[in-house]
Amino acid sequence: MKKRLLSIISIFACFCALLVFQSAPVSHAASYEYTAEDFSGYTNQWIELWLGGDLSALEELNQQYESAGMDVAYEITEDAYKAELEKVGEFNEYGEATCTTEDDVVTVSQKVDCTNRDAEFKFSWNMTTGQITWTVDVEATMGETVAKAGLNTVLGMGTVFVVLIFISFVISLFGLLSKAKKNKAEAPEAETVEAPETVGVVAEDDTESADDEIAAVIAAAVAAYESETESYEVPADGLYVRSIKKRGMN
Repeated sequence: MKKRLLSIISIFACFCALLVFQSAPVSHAASYEYTAEDFSGYTNQWIELWLGGDLSALEELNQQYESAGMDVAYEITEDAYKAELEKVGEFNEYGEATCTTEDDVVTVSQKVDCTNRDAEFKFSWNMTTGQITWTVDVEATMGETVAKAGLNTVLGMGTVFVVLIFISFVISLFGLLSKAKKNKAEAPEAETVEAPETVGVVAEDDTESADDEIAAVIAAAVAAYESETESYEVPADGLYVRSIKKRGMN
């Protein structure tokens, strides 16, 4: 009997809310000033069903509006719904309600005082498309707020340090590239300086060996000539050429 009575009340509330929705002049939506009280019959029923802990009853209410041509958007899993419901606890009383209209969208924000945490239910109705959207924001505790702020601080500082390290790495690469370029430019100069010295040493060695060979040939020729001459005796230790001088041609 109680369940049937609840269904009758729900249908009646839906009917009253639909009258409000369908009677709204869409062409004059911007000039018409809605209040939260205009939608309280529907919003309060939806909030109480949400806080009642029966997600199937809430889905049934949404289906009733969808069958009347309204598109109700509220998606949540069973586990997420139970987790959110456990956070807020039980219903205490309604808080402040506000209503704003922007273009063709009416938004009602209803604050609710609960045993564990306060919650804010937001209802948006697009008068052009007929879509209804629900969102539930659960108030965060002080610990959650501090933890979130600390996490944001750590992430921000970490990002700054990573960027600074990356910039330092890039700057060090510029130094290495400059040093490599300098070494590459100095390498040909070193080769150019050393090459003439090597050539000079080789040329000097070749000249000395050629002079020795000429001196040996001259000494041998003189010794052969003197040996044929009876009046001159060749020394037992041979002949030595002390120097060779080039004479000018007359």
